[in-house]
Amino acid sequence: MNGIDLGASTVTGNLNVTAGGDITESGNLVANGAGKTATFSAAGHNITLNTAPANDFATAGFTGANVAVSDVNGIDLGASTVSGNLAVTAGGAITENGGPW
Repeated sequence: MNGIDLGASTVTGNLNVTAGGDITESGNLVANGAGKTATFSAAGHNITLNTAPANDFATAGFTGANVAVSDVNGIDLGASTVSGNLAVTAGGAITENGGPW
C-alpha cells in the first residue's frame, strides 16, 4: 500500500483514513458527522495534517510515527498510538480522551 495526499474535503459523516505510507493533505479537511470524528492510521509512517488555516474535527485519533495536526477550533485527541513526535495546534482548547500516547 502507498501513502495518500488528501485534497480539500468536507465529509458528511466521520472521516476514517488508512494508508500504508505517509498521510498528508493539500487542503483543509472537515468532518461534519455526529461528533465530527476523524481517525488516521499510517502505522510506522508520518501523518501531516497542518495546512493553513486549519482542519475542523471535534475529535481525532492517530496511529503513526510522527504526527502533526492543526484544527481551526478546539480538538479532542482520541485513542492514539504515536511512536515519534506529536505536534498539535488548535484555535481553541486541546484536550484528550484517549491513549495510549
